[in-house]
Amino acid sequence: MKTELIPAQLLEDSGDMRHVVQLYRGEDFLLQALESFADAGLRKGETVLIIATGPHLSACTSALAAKGHNLAAAAGSGQWHAYNAEILLPQIMSGDMPDAKAFDALVGAAIRQAIGFRKKRKMRAFGELVNLLSENDNLKGAEALEDLWNELVPRYRFSLYCAYAMDALDPKRYHGAVQQVCRTHSHFVTDLDNGQFDNHLGQALREILGSELSLMVRRMAVSERNFTVRMTEAEAVKHWLFKNMPLTADKILNAARHHLEAPTGAPALTRLKPMLA
Repeated sequence: MKTELIPAQLLEDSGDMRHVVQLYRGEDFLLQALESFADAGLRKGETVLIIATGPHLSACTSALAAKGHNLAAAAGSGQWHAYNAEILLPQIMSGDMPDAKAFDALVGAAIRQAIGFRKKRKMRAFGELVNLLSENDNLKGAEALEDLWNELVPRYRFSLYCAYAMDALDPKRYHGAVQQVCRTHSHFVTDLDNGQFDNHLGQALREILGSELSLMVRRMAVSERNFTVRMTEAEAVKHWLFKNMPLTADKILNAARHHLEAPTGAPALTRLKPMLA
């Protein structure tokens, strides 16, 4: 897990063949991130393709229009492509699993059409299909759909940004769901990826493990990272904890949540005896 990552840069600079996943807890955060992602692409002259729910599409287009973007003109030139995820999803599913042929005939065709309009331009895409499956507790279908996306990304050399409504501080999510999401992406970010949360996590680590052991955990999390997905150091530490100290990880995340949500000046949690499990 590479840790030299600045999440805000992923919205501004799309890169080639990048598949970013964003975990978020609140609609406002998602809409701001989506608006920033689409706005940056339009400003840079890139082709922008959005597959989002009706309400998210409406909010995004309104925000972009307020920033001065003429989306009708952009659509006419082939720069802007927007699709309703709620309408599209049933057309690419066969039961609980995505159908590869239907996916290519609809989503793949949309990608090819968008690229065909402006062959020499970079392209960025946002997809919300997987989150619709995740919200219906169909993580297996979402993972299969991510694999289909991963066939398109290198083939057509575009960047993909998707988002899951998932609490990055929920210990239950790290026992399967988050690892599953990480497997299919090149970059993993959450709505907590900022210096402030890193401080809260560090405080929780020191309270639960003590200063010496918490520093050791940070060092091991960085040194033992793999290189299949990039994430911040705080996320690397969380993933290391759930892999190597799952019982203690639950306590540390709960303590970090306490600091994140507690009013300024609230008392610290009582230190617990470390459990190396």
